[in-house]
Amino acid sequence: LLPDAPNWKRKFFQQNRVDVLSALLHPAILVPEGRADFQLLKSILRPLMLTEGWISSLPRAFGLEVGVVPTDDAKVVETHALLAGVHQCVCCLVDGDAAGQGYVEQLKATQPPPAAIVRWQDGAMMEDTIGWILMADEPAVIPVLDQLTQPPPQTAADVVTWLKAHKMDIISYETVADAIANNVACRARAAELFSGLASACAGIVTARFHLDDAGVWVFQP
Repeated sequence: LLPDAPNWKRKFFQQNRVDVLSALLHPAILVPEGRADFQLLKSILRPLMLTEGWISSLPRAFGLEVGVVPTDDAKVVETHALLAGVHQCVCCLVDGDAAGQGYVEQLKATQPPPAAIVRWQDGAMMEDTIGWILMADEPAVIPVLDQLTQPPPQTAADVVTWLKAHKMDIISYETVADAIANNVACRARAAELFSGLASACAGIVTARFHLDDAGVWVFQP
């Protein structure tokens, strides 16, 4: 680090060095758009990895094949540039909104470009994908989340709204993650998501991620 290195870069290499070094040991690295995306992915993945037989059921095991780095908000392009010089498979994950599309254009113009650019469907972000997972068994999983909000959420959409309004609420993230891990249908849908992400990073088409005309892997809920 140079003496004039910005704070986000110092935080990435110093405060987050354990997560960064861990990600570098994987065959592929995923750079999400922001810090909340990193925390949501890690929160959902952690209890799933502890579920017996979960990894063996996946065509591709995200937690073993892809390492996620803690991206500072709005620094996905810069973080990719930092890692591209030391790892040959750096992939990026962005939102499906206008800002995400802007990042896509910037990333495609970098040299070298990401090994894969992945984005959520039009207008969506990570929290919307959590809602999609919950909808696998909405009648059973939503009552389990009765302590998440006051009044308690009635639908998966209520949970999504709460998560979007409370970025980086780690307790909420872990509460939702535990509910997903303890529900068979939601757990299966989360596994499908993570397996699809790992496949996209490896350049493999799945039912959940297809390559659009711009060369971007787009999520298909």
